[in-house]
Amino acid sequence: MTVDACTPQLLIPGHEPTPFATASTVVTVDSHERRLCLITGEPLPAGSVIELGYFDDATIHDLFAGAWTPLIGPDAPKANRSIPPIVSGHGGEPAGQFSWCRTFFAGIDALPPVGRPLALRFIDHASTAGAFFHNTVSHPSWWFREPRSPGPAFVFLSLEETGLRWESGPDGAFRTVMRTRSRTDGRSTGWRRALGMLSGGRAA
Repeated sequence: MTVDACTPQLLIPGHEPTPFATASTVVTVDSHERRLCLITGEPLPAGSVIELGYFDDATIHDLFAGAWTPLIGPDAPKANRSIPPIVSGHGGEPAGQFSWCRTFFAGIDALPPVGRPLALRFIDHASTAGAFFHNTVSHPSWWFREPRSPGPAFVFLSLEETGLRWESGPDGAFRTVMRTRSRTDGRSTGWRRALGMLSGGRAA
């Protein structure tokens, strides 16, 4: 089913677009002038993945509790895999910067629980499978609003927000300083080598 990224309408085959056809929540993500960087301090390369997701036990008081659950990207729920990803440098943005918007529809898309804080995880590679390092940023105001009709509800995620929280802690803000856990023993070896080469960073 084709849905215009940020228009609160459902496109029904054989019919004109119908505003507010189903309950929805619009999520807008924007780095503005802030820039995400690698562990070395260089801007996150164009094409690097930025995942929108949440931690499954997170609250506004503990934003990183539980397991990371992506909403978009290759590891997202099947219902969401056709959603365009957030990509560093996409659409003419400088490397390390991005803007993205998507309408999520109740009963169609996989959604987080209402009230669960959303987060952005950025990695040092164009795919999650090749990542060595990552970091995750969230904010108490980024909680998922219940889809509305007529509506939609809105959630805004901005890197210019005061009081951003970083999974790495404040010392690692805006940089991929956390080691990404492996899925295979072989990849663990590769990450250990990378950590040796980048020993000046801070890993979790």
